[in-house]
Amino acid sequence: MKWNFIIGEFCEKKIWGSHPEWLNCLSSFFISFIPYIGLKYSKFYSKKIKSILSLLFIGGFTAFLYHWNGYYLSKHLDEVPMILSIWLGLKKF
Repeated sequence: MKWNFIIGEFCEKKIWGSHPEWLNCLSSFFISFIPYIGLKYSKFYSKKIKSILSLLFIGGFTAFLYHWNGYYLSKHLDEVPMILSIWLGLKKF
Protein backbone atom coordinates (compact mmCIF):
# COMPACT_ATOMS: atom_id res chain seq x y z
CA MET A 1 0.00 0.00 0.00
CA LYS A 2 1.39 3.40 -0.93
CA TRP A 3 1.75 6.19 1.60
CA ASN A 4 -0.77 8.43 -0.21
CA PHE A 5 -3.49 5.79 -0.56
CA ILE A 6 -6.72 7.30 0.79
CA ILE A 7 -8.24 5.05 3.44
CA GLY A 8 -10.36 7.40 5.54
CA GLU A 9 -14.04 6.49 5.40
CA PHE A 10 -15.72 8.68 7.96
CA CYS A 11 -19.33 9.72 8.34
CA GLU A 12 -18.86 13.16 6.76
CA LYS A 13 -17.52 11.62 3.58
CA LYS A 14 -20.43 9.19 3.47
CA ILE A 15 -22.98 11.98 3.93
CA TRP A 16 -21.51 14.75 1.78
CA GLY A 17 -19.07 12.78 -0.34
CA SER A 18 -16.31 15.33 0.01
CA HIS A 19 -12.83 15.49 1.37
CA PRO A 20 -11.62 17.11 3.64
CA GLU A 21 -13.91 16.52 6.56
CA TRP A 22 -14.40 19.96 8.02
CA LEU A 23 -16.06 19.04 11.31
CA ASN A 24 -13.52 16.35 12.16
CA CYS A 25 -10.69 18.73 11.30
CA LEU A 26 -12.19 21.39 13.55
CA SER A 27 -12.63 18.97 16.43
CA SER A 28 -8.98 17.93 16.06
CA PHE A 29 -7.89 21.41 17.10
CA PHE A 30 -9.60 20.90 20.47
CA ILE A 31 -7.39 17.85 20.97
CA SER A 32 -4.43 20.24 20.71
CA PHE A 33 -6.00 23.18 22.52
CA ILE A 34 -6.64 21.50 25.88
CA PRO A 35 -3.05 20.17 26.28
CA TYR A 36 -1.73 23.57 25.19
CA ILE A 37 -3.61 25.21 28.05
CA GLY A 38 -2.30 22.52 30.40
CA LEU A 39 1.29 23.02 29.30
CA LYS A 40 1.19 26.80 29.34
CA TYR A 41 -0.84 27.66 32.45
CA SER A 42 -0.53 24.73 34.84
CA LYS A 43 2.23 24.09 37.29
CA PHE A 44 2.90 20.41 36.65
CA TYR A 45 6.30 19.27 37.82
CA SER A 46 6.06 15.71 36.56
CA LYS A 47 7.95 15.12 33.31
CA LYS A 48 5.63 12.22 32.45
CA ILE A 49 2.53 14.41 32.62
CA LYS A 50 4.25 17.05 30.51
CA SER A 51 5.22 14.35 28.02
CA ILE A 52 1.64 13.08 27.84
CA LEU A 53 0.32 16.59 27.26
CA SER A 54 2.96 17.19 24.60
CA LEU A 55 2.03 13.98 22.80
CA LEU A 56 -1.65 14.90 22.91
CA PHE A 57 -0.79 18.34 21.52
CA ILE A 58 1.07 16.70 18.61
CA GLY A 59 -1.75 14.18 18.25
CA GLY A 60 -4.24 16.95 17.58
CA PHE A 61 -2.25 18.20 14.62
CA THR A 62 -1.71 14.74 13.22
CA ALA A 63 -5.45 14.00 13.62
CA PHE A 64 -6.15 17.18 11.67
CA LEU A 65 -3.78 15.99 8.96
CA TYR A 66 -5.46 12.60 8.79
CA HIS A 67 -8.96 14.01 8.53
CA TRP A 68 -7.82 16.61 6.02
CA ASN A 69 -6.34 14.21 3.46
CA GLY A 70 -7.13 10.66 4.67
CA TYR A 71 -3.75 9.27 3.62
CA TYR A 72 -2.40 5.96 4.86
CA LEU A 73 0.74 7.64 6.23
CA SER A 74 -1.19 10.31 8.10
CA LYS A 75 -3.31 7.59 9.72
CA HIS A 76 -0.20 6.12 11.30
CA LEU A 77 1.10 9.55 12.27
CA ASP A 78 -2.25 10.09 13.99
CA GLU A 79 -2.09 6.81 15.91
CA VAL A 80 1.49 6.91 17.19
CA PRO A 81 1.20 9.92 19.59
CA MET A 82 -2.06 8.54 20.96
CA ILE A 83 -0.59 5.11 21.63
CA LEU A 84 2.51 6.59 23.26
CA SER A 85 0.45 8.88 25.50
CA ILE A 86 -1.71 5.93 26.60
CA TRP A 87 1.38 3.88 27.46
CA LEU A 88 2.92 6.75 29.39
CA GLY A 89 -0.36 7.25 31.24
CA LEU A 90 -0.54 3.59 32.17
CA LYS A 91 3.06 3.66 33.32
CA LYS A 92 2.46 6.81 35.40
CA PHE A 93 -0.68 5.67 37.21
